[in-house]
Amino acid sequence: MTLTTPLILVGRHEIEAHLGFSIEVKESNEANNHLKRILEGPPVGPDIIVKQLELTEDFELVIILSNAGEVDLRKGAIFQVQVFVNDQKMSEFDHFISEALKANLKSRYTVAPPYQVGIAGISKLKVSISPELPSDDIHLENNVFEKTFIIFPFKIKPQGKEEFSFSFLAPRIRSKAQTENVTIEARWEWGGSSLKLSFNKSGSADEISALTGKSPLKVEFPILFEEAQKENVWSVFITNLIRKKVEGHLIIQHP
Repeated sequence: MTLTTPLILVGRHEIEAHLGFSIEVKESNEANNHLKRILEGPPVGPDIIVKQLELTEDFELVIILSNAGEVDLRKGAIFQVQVFVNDQKMSEFDHFISEALKANLKSRYTVAPPYQVGIAGISKLKVSISPELPSDDIHLENNVFEKTFIIFPFKIKPQGKEEFSFSFLAPRIRSKAQTENVTIEARWEWGGSSLKLSFNKSGSADEISALTGKSPLKVEFPILFEEAQKENVWSVFITNLIRKKVEGHLIIQHP
């Protein structure tokens, strides 16, 4: 007979089980009603992940780390960081963590490569991190982060509209439990002026989303499992709402 308990075991513990009866039962041997074992559940500690990638105003790469574990990461931990662009290693360095990273994704930590990594055109990025000490990161299987950047320059005449199209397939999404996001961001000069950013999927007559505001204008949306299994063409529309030509860049991140 198997008895399942609500006890969740995390880390290494000494467990003692005792079997008793609510009514008097005569047993031939009561000495075997106890069992003591050392059991080990999932380890407890920091779990450092690359949460996202960002670009500076000069389109240089910035890496955002976070701690998905149950324990804060100590100040002073050292991580090796590798950056690949289009499968070519562009940067490799050791980074000294200058402040504690709070557990449960409660803080963001920015890492800028010591030698700037500029991003242009269509760039497939892969960033991997590894701790100097195993105790500083208990789950190494989630230490690689991949995104593709597409950067479109644009010049839009007064009250004009431009369309930008891209397509992708997200083979890394293997189950409905996994999620990937697409991020669309527009940056332009005359940041005090307003533009309209909207997009839709091929075969759809209606806009999925529309956003109006000042630079930078940014929207993020999840990719459903069903959509990720086939390649779709997406269109992004930028509408100039003012009577002045606007120049800038459209930045797209997708799986």
